[in-house]
Amino acid sequence: MNLKELVTKSDLTKLRQDIANIFERIIKENSTNKKEWLRTNEACNFLGVAASTLQNYRAKGLLAPKKIEGTLYYSRKELSNLFNQ
Repeated sequence: MNLKELVTKSDLTKLRQDIANIFERIIKENSTNKKEWLRTNEACNFLGVAASTLQNYRAKGLLAPKKIEGTLYYSRKELSNLFNQ
């Protein structure tokens, strides 16, 4: 066995820290990323309204959610612009 090929304890410690830093960065990035499309309950929370109010907005044509396999998805951008008209 060649001495150049040995992995030292400090090498492993540095590797472990590097991996921990990468995971920490990924978790931080994912937590700050905002979903572009929200389900009904998420849209209600985002707007601070009840589901019935959201339904009224749909009925009045103020919102145009996309329906995928029976689930409504609302555009975050559309929700943000709802009251800016």
